[in-house]
Amino acid sequence: MELKKTFALSFFILLAFAALAASQVNPTSTSPSLSDAWQIGGTYDWMGFALLAVLACFFFVSLVYMASVIIQNDTLKRWAQGELLQAVASGFLVIFLIAIISTVVFQSICLTQPDLCSSGAVTRENTLSGVSPYTPVHDKINKAKIRIEMLYMQVLAANAPIEAAEHSCVIFFGVEMYCGWDLHPTVERAHFINWKLSELQIVMDAELTLIEIVQNSMLNILLPLGIILRILPLTRGIGGLLIAIAIGFYIVYPVFFMVSTFNLTTVAQIGSASTLLGFNPNEACYGDVGGADRLLKKGFEQANAVNPLYTRIGADIPMLYMEYVIQPFIILAITIMFVRAATPILGGDSTYLIQGVSKLV
Repeated sequence: MELKKTFALSFFILLAFAALAASQVNPTSTSPSLSDAWQIGGTYDWMGFALLAVLACFFFVSLVYMASVIIQNDTLKRWAQGELLQAVASGFLVIFLIAIISTVVFQSICLTQPDLCSSGAVTRENTLSGVSPYTPVHDKINKAKIRIEMLYMQVLAANAPIEAAEHSCVIFFGVEMYCGWDLHPTVERAHFINWKLSELQIVMDAELTLIEIVQNSMLNILLPLGIILRILPLTRGIGGLLIAIAIGFYIVYPVFFMVSTFNLTTVAQIGSASTLLGFNPNEACYGDVGGADRLLKKGFEQANAVNPLYTRIGADIPMLYMEYVIQPFIILAITIMFVRAATPILGGDSTYLIQGVSKLV
């Protein structure tokens, strides 16, 4: 038990060191650095390190096998034979992962963004050093975020004269003759819509941040560490788990996101916020003694005109929540199921994953 804790602690120290090294990138430096070794297309590729680890494992196991033959230890000999087969499997695994990741990433990009493939901007040779599967996901969320910002400004501009009229009164010799309090439900409806739109913007900003983290860490840190730890006998379980996590979150998640995400909301061309519904911001101020009367009149006219607008935007909000809040969690569950199924195939131990998910839940 203590041995497992020691290896787990060593792994997390190695992971933190690798993450720190990958973050210390100096683009102006011409000398090789440790961060270049983990960056795809850098001075030294992680693929070369993985193959070098396979050869080192071959060399070590061969020495152990020869020693077992010399001392005639059958137990050590059987162990060396088993580890030799594992080293062969690890070698094939490295080559297979390099090929499959390049192919799957290329095909997913061509499926979601065919213009990049038809123009020759993305090829099988430059896939691993260029565009990632998260590029179309990032673009899709960015477009939706821009649309939500425009909807927010549209509601804000439409509500401005109504809210001004709500707080205006016609007073005759100190006596309130009439106020715009009847407009309060319409104003609060606009506040509620923009509140929900603000929540969606916050969620999308968080999703874009997580995409950047996953995009920059899975293929550059977790996959190289997983392959190298998978080669070593004592860290084979955690290595297989890291490989499954890297493949699941770098390939399975973005591909499922683009394939299963449909345009549930209509994309409408929205004009400038200051010209929506014939609203002039300058008319929201009192020009003379008749300003309150004109402001109230403008507010009630606007209140009658915005009902269809608020109804349309209000109908879009649940679809946006389903598309960009609920659906990513469903795809996350699918990705975790893939990682759990792929971990034993890659020689890993899914117990760590189950324990982590149970603690997270």
